[in-house]
Amino acid sequence: MQGISSKGMYALSAMHILLHAPHMKSMQVKEIASMIDVSPAYLEQILVKLKSAGILKSFRGAGGGFAFAKEINDIHVVDILKAVEKDPFLAKSYGNETAIIKSFWADMQEKMEELFRVKLIDLDQAYLPLMYEI
Repeated sequence: MQGISSKGMYALSAMHILLHAPHMKSMQVKEIASMIDVSPAYLEQILVKLKSAGILKSFRGAGGGFAFAKEINDIHVVDILKAVEKDPFLAKSYGNETAIIKSFWADMQEKMEELFRVKLIDLDQAYLPLMYEI
């Protein structure tokens, strides 16, 4: 399995920040980038991929930036990762796997995708209580 790259982690962090933007307004790339400590140029490449996937939309001008293009209840972590990563759950094939091993990796891929099928909006509810237990 490839695993989740820094691109996927930054995408997920940026989407979480947008989720908490006041009144769900658009945010500028440099504003989001400063909050997650990444270069604005790198983050913009990521946000453009999310826009191409139909998850975000962008606006030009003084109040411009990026905002959600679809209902937040319809956005899952797996959708975000698939928009910016090339097959994040796909096991690398070496061409000499047996049929059993190929079936095993296919099953693992399905299970990983299901594990990441969490709604973006549900992340706070699921994980915020953990932050206060430390």
